[in-house]
Amino acid sequence: MRYSAIGVSLLVGIVCLSSLVKRKVLGMSTFRNRFPKLAALGFLAALGFSSASCSNIPDKSILAQYTPGINSPSGNTTPSPETTNPLPSLIRLDQEFMTKVAQSDMTVIETSKLALQKSKIPAVRDFARQMIQEHTDSSKQLMQIAKVKSFKLPENIGSENQYLLINLMQVPSENFNQAYMNMQVQAHRNTYKKLQKYLQQGQDPNLKAFASKMSPVVAENLKEAQKIPVDF
Repeated sequence: MRYSAIGVSLLVGIVCLSSLVKRKVLGMSTFRNRFPKLAALGFLAALGFSSASCSNIPDKSILAQYTPGINSPSGNTTPSPETTNPLPSLIRLDQEFMTKVAQSDMTVIETSKLALQKSKIPAVRDFARQMIQEHTDSSKQLMQIAKVKSFKLPENIGSENQYLLINLMQVPSENFNQAYMNMQVQAHRNTYKKLQKYLQQGQDPNLKAFASKMSPVVAENLKEAQKIPVDF
């Protein structure tokens, strides 16, 4: 049985989206809103494919997303903070800071898990394992602060980061290490800027303590990422 190129591409795209929904990387509500026709089919879970099925889709334009900076879809991608009657002292700056850092942590974890699946370079794999551990620890610390302040952290990585993750999944194997490391450099640079901005403008003592603690860690991770060669 022969399948058209369009049909195969559509099937692979459905599989990738299904995998992201299953792992809660892509929120179900976001999936329904953006892909109503696919959601209505109700057969995504029955496909029986794993995220590995999406890891070898060639796209010559993909690496452009990661060098030297990361391009993302146009428009306002600032996440909307989710709250459960947060404390009155928790201003919007605090809420946006927690939301962005939480989504950044989840994105680094997801992309690093992908690196462990696709990369065979020891230095890249070691870095990916370190990122999973450190950003998991960071997430736990942030969750404790959010719980005390009755603030609901996001459950998925957000539309901008979803775009980057899907693009990284499509990078050809021979270019993956370069794309992953370039993405980590940019991601940690952006996270460091967010932490420094909050230290300068934020007022919440718990969040300032968190930012103060995480800033040197992120700065060190950035240096490590920059030291790993990308031309393998």
